[in-house]
Amino acid sequence: MSIADNQHSPGGFDVIAHCQNCLADYEWFCDKNGGTSDMKQYFFG
Repeated sequence: MSIADNQHSPGGFDVIAHCQNCLADYEWFCDKNGGTSDMKQYFFG
């Protein structure tokens, strides 16, 4: 799992997690209060 700078929520961060049982990665966004939102499949490229 990696954490990248959040371009969606100032003061928050993005989380990108690789799914072990599939070929896709998932990304969700954490706001500065620690809440998560907008989980979706994330495709590199």
